[in-house]
Amino acid sequence: RTSLLQFLVGGMKGISEEPTFIKTSASSLLSKIAQRDWLPKSEGGSDTPETWVFMTDDLMKLTQSGPLQAEIVLQFFSAFAQDLYSFSESIPAERLAQLTRSLESIQVDCLKLFYNVASTAFGTLKNSSSSQSEAVVARHLMFAALSTLLEFLPWVKLSSLTDLGWSEIFVHLLSEPQLRLLAIDCLLTLLSRKEHVRDYTHLLTPFSQMEAFGRALQGPMRTLSVISDNYPEDELVFMKKCAEVLGLLGEKHLSYWSRTKPRPPLDKNFENFLHLALAVTKIPHPLLPSP
Repeated sequence: RTSLLQFLVGGMKGISEEPTFIKTSASSLLSKIAQRDWLPKSEGGSDTPETWVFMTDDLMKLTQSGPLQAEIVLQFFSAFAQDLYSFSESIPAERLAQLTRSLESIQVDCLKLFYNVASTAFGTLKNSSSSQSEAVVARHLMFAALSTLLEFLPWVKLSSLTDLGWSEIFVHLLSEPQLRLLAIDCLLTLLSRKEHVRDYTHLLTPFSQMEAFGRALQGPMRTLSVISDNYPEDELVFMKKCAEVLGLLGEKHLSYWSRTKPRPPLDKNFENFLHLALAVTKIPHPLLPSP
């Protein structure tokens, strides 16, 4: 464990130069080590060579070593969450319960880390004076942050997400061609959660970003509004997911509106939402669902 952490700090290339399979292998190895050794104090862990009590602290420090290290830490959390929630057959049941409790106990710290990395990268991408190399690094980190967040979105506390303002980042990234599919997947995963109606307010925060949502869809809607036998596949996939997101937004908003007593007013951006949803329904492509 110590050797791997030391290698990650001093033995790797830059974020763009290091091969993807090396970064993926390093994060996967970290996940296997965590499955074996991580035992925080909340679970009775003590500081011994066999126990990784301070994993969270060590990884947070590692992110400060540079963008490559930050990317690998994000990839670690993605791999770790996948191993616990999707591919856990090889982990004994008692140990799995202990690890999931431990991960869920640090979810706020994780979300803050993801947000800090993503918001810094987002600022770089929006800064017209950023160099091309800075933009490349920012996209690497944003991709890692969104990919990792996708593994956390099905189970983290909704209030933790809305407190940090993730929806604003998701919607604004819909205008970034290289990141928009990940961003719309995040919105789709979030809105697909089965929650009590009282928690719907946490799911409806994208309503405040309807203008940005509409701007992001202008280009794809123009492309798909022209009758053709050869639509760009990425545009079609993106617009299909946008239509699903709009449908879920409308469904949850109306459900919240009709089931809450006393009945709250419709969101002030509901009219903008309707205009956008209607515009999507007018796209002639037969594979696009109606919101």
